[in-house]
Amino acid sequence: MDFWKWNAAVATAAGVALGATLTAFVAAALRGPTAGDWLQFSATLLGAGATIFAGWLALRAVYTQIDHQKAERTSERERAAKIARLYSTSLLKGANEALEYFKREIVNEGIKDTSIHTDDEIVSEAIDIVERNMIYVSEIDHAIGNLDPDSISRVRAITSAADDFVALHDLSDFIATDKIYEAINCIKSAAEAGIEHFGSHSAASDPAADR
Repeated sequence: MDFWKWNAAVATAAGVALGATLTAFVAAALRGPTAGDWLQFSATLLGAGATIFAGWLALRAVYTQIDHQKAERTSERERAAKIARLYSTSLLKGANEALEYFKREIVNEGIKDTSIHTDDEIVSEAIDIVERNMIYVSEIDHAIGNLDPDSISRVRAITSAADDFVALHDLSDFIATDKIYEAINCIKSAAEAGIEHFGSHSAASDPAADR
């Protein structure tokens, strides 16, 4: 709750009520006070007090609602950042496993060529490893709207790198083994950057959203 906005609003309501009270008092004093004037003055004073109290209650309810909405937005951003970190961590794990598998199998199979067909079992299994680690796709799709623009771009970079690698399934052609390494390392780099970013909780703090 903004302390100065709160006090300015209460002060305004109090000023209006006090002005009405003083006007009635001065008018009565100029005419010479009577019992009726004192009754009128008392009624005006009570009315002013009631007006101030009612205004305070109304403003308190409004600012309580504003604080509640801010807390909800903060909670949603923090949850989205947590999901994004899990997404980054999972895909980094998949990229590392795929890279280790691909290197090992290239050596084990004695493949000396600089290219390999995308339908080859080695390539297919490396792709499957990455796909099996894309387990937070649905959650990140729902949460991404609660992230700040920089965080959204980082999530999309990870997704794009993973999608590009998985799309090799549909290529059905020979591809340089270096391109396979490059594609997997692209996932690794994007995921590592995501872990560093979301681990700092920078995505969960967006001051502009609270203004």
